[in-house]
Parts: sequence; C-alpha cells; structure tokens
Amino acid sequence: MRRFNSFALFIALVCICMSSIADVQVLPVVSDEALWWSRYLVPLPRTVSFSGKTRVNAASVAIFAPGQSDIVIDQAVRELREAMGVPADAPNPAYPAFAITLQIGGPESAPLTTLKNADQAYRILPEPGNSGVRVVALSARGLYYGAKTLQQLIKPRVVGDTIEIPLITVTDWPEFRDRGVWGNDSFARTRWMADRKMNYIEQIAARWFDSNCVGHASAKSGYERMYTEGPYYGVEPCHAILHMDQHAGTGVFSCYPNLIGVNATYGAWCYSQPDAVNVLAWWISDLKNLPYSQDVDVWMTESIPASEGCKCAQCKLVNRNVLEARTIVAAWKKAMQSAGPMGLRILTSEKTRADNAKIVQELESEPTVKIWHYDSLLTYMVSEKEIVDSALAQWAASGRYLGEVPLLSAFSTCFQPWTCPQYVHYRMQEFKSKGVSGLLGYPTPGIAYNRFNTEAAAEWSWNPDGRTPREFALSWAVREGLPNPELFADWCEVMGPVSWDVYGSEYPRGILRNGKCGPIATALKNGTLPALGVSVGYFPAPWGDIKTVTQFNDDVAAATKGVEIARRMGIPEFYYESLVVHGYITALRALYELKSLVVNGQVAPANRAAAANYFYIYVSGLRQARDAIQKWVDAIGGSQSLFATSVSVLNDEISQMTQLASELGCPISSEFTLVPAITIPEAKQSPDGTFVSLGSVVVTAKTNGCYIQEAGNIACGLKLQTSAALTLNQPVSVLGRMGTSGDERYVEALMVIPRTSSDKVKPVAIKGRDLGGGAFGLQPAIWEYRQTRSGRVLAPAQGLNNLGLRVRMAGRVTSQGSTYFYVDDGSGCDDGSGVRGVRVICGSLTKPSVGSFVVVTGVSSSYYERGHAWRALVVTLPQDIRVVQQ
Repeated sequence: MRRFNSFALFIALVCICMSSIADVQVLPVVSDEALWWSRYLVPLPRTVSFSGKTRVNAASVAIFAPGQSDIVIDQAVRELREAMGVPADAPNPAYPAFAITLQIGGPESAPLTTLKNADQAYRILPEPGNSGVRVVALSARGLYYGAKTLQQLIKPRVVGDTIEIPLITVTDWPEFRDRGVWGNDSFARTRWMADRKMNYIEQIAARWFDSNCVGHASAKSGYERMYTEGPYYGVEPCHAILHMDQHAGTGVFSCYPNLIGVNATYGAWCYSQPDAVNVLAWWISDLKNLPYSQDVDVWMTESIPASEGCKCAQCKLVNRNVLEARTIVAAWKKAMQSAGPMGLRILTSEKTRADNAKIVQELESEPTVKIWHYDSLLTYMVSEKEIVDSALAQWAASGRYLGEVPLLSAFSTCFQPWTCPQYVHYRMQEFKSKGVSGLLGYPTPGIAYNRFNTEAAAEWSWNPDGRTPREFALSWAVREGLPNPELFADWCEVMGPVSWDVYGSEYPRGILRNGKCGPIATALKNGTLPALGVSVGYFPAPWGDIKTVTQFNDDVAAATKGVEIARRMGIPEFYYESLVVHGYITALRALYELKSLVVNGQVAPANRAAAANYFYIYVSGLRQARDAIQKWVDAIGGSQSLFATSVSVLNDEISQMTQLASELGCPISSEFTLVPAITIPEAKQSPDGTFVSLGSVVVTAKTNGCYIQEAGNIACGLKLQTSAALTLNQPVSVLGRMGTSGDERYVEALMVIPRTSSDKVKPVAIKGRDLGGGAFGLQPAIWEYRQTRSGRVLAPAQGLNNLGLRVRMAGRVTSQGSTYFYVDDGSGCDDGSGVRGVRVICGSLTKPSVGSFVVVTGVSSSYYERGHAWRALVVTLPQDIRVVQQ
C-alpha cells in the first residue's frame, strides 16, 4: 500500500504540472522521415511507430522522474538533458512546453509483465493532447533503456536551442538477459556499451596471498571504472577467477603445496584437499565484497586434459571436470557464509568439452548457477558453423541460464581489421535458436578496434529479428555520420562475405599453428595442403570455409569490387581494410593454383613460368595486406604494437614463400606492388610492368588473346594477352602486368579467374572518324591523315580514346585484303593505305563483297604499319558481320 500511495502521489504531481501545458503543435512525420530517424536507434526497438513530432525550446522541456533514489534513474535524467543540450542539473521549467515522464509500474506497465526479460522492458507512449511522452517500465533499468531510446532520437534533431521530439509509441524488450563483453578495454567503455544497451562486463581479477597465506582477490589496478562507472549506466560488473590451471603465479602452490596435483601436469589442483575450497572461497568472498558485485565467475581448467589431472587416491575416483565443478560450487557456498548472497557463474573450456554433459548433470541441483560456454576451438573460431555445445543447448532448452562467449574480432591473436555484419547476425541467430540467455563477446584487442562488430552484437542480442545485415550497416553509417550511408552498406554487402570466408578459414591466423596449417611453404612443398572446404581437425586453414572454386572466384571478384567501392567512399580505414582482405583472397587463390603445380616437392619445367606467376601473386597479395594493416591502424589512431604479430606473420610467410619459389626454380625476381581494384582507364595510365587487378570485367572479343571491358562501363576496353580458353561475354577477374605493343596498351594475364555474373556488354554505336581516339594517359593516340587548308597531313587522332571498347559501325565495303576489309561510313578515314574507310580485321571469316552495305560489330583496336598505329575494328564471329545490302 505504501508503494501504491507513493506512485499515486507521483502521478498526481505530474498531472498538476502537466495541466499547465497547452496542446502542442504536432508536425507530421512522413514514412521516409520516420525511416531515416529510426536509423539513429540502436538496437532497433521491437515495435516503434511515429504519430508526429513537436518542435520546442530545449529549456522548456520538463523531465519528471520517480521520487525514489536510484543511480540509474538519476543517470537517465542527466543523459536526457545532455541529449537536449541543457545542463544536467537544470531544474524543470515552471511552465513547461513539453514533458517527458519516467514511470515505474502503473497500469500502463501491465503489458510488460509477460515479456521476456521483463525487468529490462519498457514502453513509450504519447501523452493525451501530445503534451509529452511517457516512458513506462517495471524497473530502473527498463526506464534507463526507454530514456536511451528517446536520447538517440533527440540528439540528431538539436539545432541551437531548438529540439524536435518524436511522438512515438514503442514496446521493447531484450532477447538476451545479459549482453556484454569481457577483457581488453571494456572496463573503460561502459558508457559506450550502455549507449547501445549492453549491460554486462567481465574482467579477470587479481589474486594473491598475504604473508599469512590468506588468499585475496580484487579488480586489477586501473580497472576500477567497471564498478565506479558501469553501475550508473546499468552495466553489471563481474570479476572472473582465471582458469583453474593458471594460478601457479599467484603463489598458491607455495602456500599450499598439498594442492599440487599428484602425478599430474603442473598447474592441476588436487580437489580432494579441503584447502582447494578454502582458497577459492577467499577469492570469491573478496570479489563479492567489491562495489555493485552481484555474481562471481569461475573459469574451469583450459589447458590440462582431464586425464592429466590429479591422480591421488580420492581424485582418481571422480571425473576431474566434475570434481572441479563440485569444488567451485562448494567454495561459492562457503563464501556466502561470510559475504552474503551472491550469484555464481561457471565458464567451461575446450578441456571440459567431452564432459560438459556430466558437468550439467552435476549442476542440475543448483538452480541459480549460470554457465558460460567458452571453448577456444569453437567459440573463438569465426567459421560458418554452429558453436553451441549440444549438452549445454539441452541445459538452455530446460530453462537454465546459458551464455556464449564468441569472438567479435577475426582472431584472438594475429589481429585483423574486420567489418562483417553477416557473421555477427549469423552467430546471434544461432544463439537465439538455442535458447541462449547471455552474450559475453570478445572484441580483441579492444572495442576500439572492433566497434562495428561489437555494436552489431549489441543490436542483435537485443533484437535478433529486427534489421537485416544491410539495414544494420546502413543505420550504423547514419549514426557515425558517414557521408554516403548507402555506399557503406553496399561495401558491407560485398566485402563482408569475402572477409568471412577468409577469416572463417583461419587465414592468416592458421599459419601460426605448426602441424596444422602452417607454415604454408612447408605444407605446399610436402603436398599436405587440404582440399577446398576441408578442415584439419578443428582448424579450417587455409580455405576450410571456401567450398568450391566458383565461390573462390566470386570472392576474388567481390573483393576487387569492394576495394573500388571503398575508394569511392573516400574513408581511409575502410579502404585499407579492403586492401587487407583483397590481398588475402588474391594470395589464397594463387596458392590454390600452386597446389596443383607443386608435385612431390617439385615443379615440372613446363609449369615453372606459370608457377612463378602464382608465387608472384601470392607474395604480392601478402605484401599488400601487410602494408594495409599498418595504414589501417594509423587511420583509426590505434597502436601498431598490438598488430606486431600480424605483421610478423606476414613477413615470415613472404620470406618463406619467396625462398620456396627459388628452390623450385620459379624465382620472384623483383620487388613489386599489386594495384588492386583498378579500372581499365586507370590501368591504361599505369606504366609497363605494373601489376594490376581488374575485378568485374567481361570478355568482349576472342582473337589473338582477347579484349575485355568493364561491366556497365562504356569508357573503354583493354587488350588481354592470355592463353586461357575464354568465350564472348564471359565474366572474369584478371590479375596481370601492364604492357604496350605497337602503341596499344595491354595487360598480360598472370591469372584469369572466371566469376559468376550475368554481366554482358552491349556494343556502342560509333562513327568511323571517332574510332580509336586521341591519347589517354600512357595510351598513345591513333594516327590518321587529315585534309587541312595546307593539304593532306599526318596527325594524331583526336577525341575520346576508345581502344578495346566493343562497338558497332555501319558503312559500305570499299576494299578487301587477305585477312581484312575496309568499311567507309562517310567519314572518309585515311590511314595511308590508299583505301578510304576503317580496316576491319576479320582473319579467316568470310569477307563481304566490295560495294555491299554492312553493319559490323567488334572491338575498337589498331594495327601497326608504316611506323604508326592506325584505327581498326577487330571482328571474331561471323554473325558480327551483317550484310544489309549487296
């Protein structure tokens, strides 16, 4: 009754204050504006609708909060005022123009009681007469999240002293009870996390023994912010006791040598000794006594198999992992005798995997114990496969708490830049389907280096069925203030799956796993590289997530396209990230070709030229990735020292593969740099010898070599020197060196990769005098004779250079040669041969008779005679010579 009276008094006071508010002017919010506005929300609420908006002076907005003292509610009020641009301690205006009311309980909260994680759910409702909005929740944390939603909508609509406040109706609740991260810089990121409605943080505690061998534990020095700041933002701090086999450095075995496992790997405890419970209880008790501590997490043994645990007479009677879990529970219960009630979390490991079902059975009688599922060989892989342990999934299905500990970065070491909404969405969908209650992500080496993926985890751990990966990327770009959010979303759609294939295949991290994937040079020489899509045990390197050659080829093309999109975005961090991924997938594709050429530790003499090209591409791709990683770190203001291992791994790999190439008679002769995602016009401006990557190109003619043109780009084409069996309109990606022959630029293909696409090139209608064109970059102009006032002169052609472009022209046949004929469309082209018109090079195709009128489709090219390059049209198919009139 006392609570009811307090609530009634609060509502009465609010009603009195709001009675002075006149009906505000409601401005419309059309659907496009509502969509744009909602992109500032993270996570996207379960239901949200806009009925209008109001525009008021920020100082005229009153905020009414429940009277009880609560640090989270107080913080919600401060942040609302901060969002409006008014002082945090500003009093409510005497005559408000608009009111925001924060309310716990009441009849409006009744629909929340049946929702999942109802204590964090909230509603937002417009007040009668649109005089304000009311945020309703069942708890302070729910109010905080409702206020956070309002903050996110108000902040982008503040102009000077004027703000726009949406009149919205929202019902919202989180899918996972706990949404957090552990380790690294998370202790200093509590406000950042709270702004995305994350609510849990975990750090490994410091443990030690005093001179009397009494155990103590506390937060590590400098990490205190997780409990001095986090709770104000609704972020629960939890301290973890490190894996049970990793405490030797604390002095535990010096103080208690009886805890050293008998005939066991050093680090294993003898859990039959009462001191095992006593020591753990000391640590747990100290951690519970830290401010705002609710739970303590104890991590089970990570590095010592159960078979190598203590073998004393008592311990060997019970499964080591079961005995360890039993000891942890006993220590927790003992700690509560002195420290009072607290929660217990237990974190599994790869060394408990075989016994997880037994651990679950052991813990069934402890209804409040929560389990975190960690397993470095599963949860710390980003391969596209499910990671939730089957025994633990059954535990979750029974209604018990199960949390998952996934990577939110590419690797736990050998760090890489990684922006991949597809991976995070996939993982959160899996967790939802398995009934997971908690997320404990690992964004290593820190949130600052993985802010996109971490925010994506916040998004989908709250609302896994809201935004698609593209929609999330678009909304993230809006919140970050990127100049072209749609282009960023395009980039994520193109580059995300490629990077997931690369990092899901544990490349280049797997190079560090001796006896598994790496070193690559050793595996290549010994013939032990696996087939595509095959993992070696748990390890998918170097291409376990790349199942087919078609997928491989499409990844190369997509990576090239991704670099091109990133260049257009003009944001360095995403451009350099694109170069990293492009370098890796290019290198891997070359490695796949080398796999078939290196046989029994040798390369056949006939294959050495091709193998040298692939070694060249592999090493060049890694050089590109190595250099781009360092530039990416600088672009985001990061620490190069954190990425020293990544750079070192690539340097070693470059050195080893360069040496192997020489040993196999395929030496890499010089330093080189791959120029990725270059367009054909840019390629024509690149010096001879430049190594270029052309992504989305289409074969436009097949002759001595062939011609290629960019899909959807009618600027120009390029001659391609290759022996590959290609067909007209075949989509390909090309890696090769630029060159010049007879004044015509070409690319010498080192690798031609078919790709899956419906791209086709339509010919462009052109006049004879425009064929070829003037100089462009390093591409010289076509030569021609022109009539001037002073007579017939030899001069370079003018106009746009279109060599390599698929074109169509019509005219009358004026002459025939053995492998060509001339067509004049009235332009009167003069190449000094004595025949008017354009030379049509047709090889052995049937030539139309002189005087006939024809329509010819081919490629704008040139032929070299009399010391100059002259315009020509190359035709390769009989149907491309159509006689209209004899």
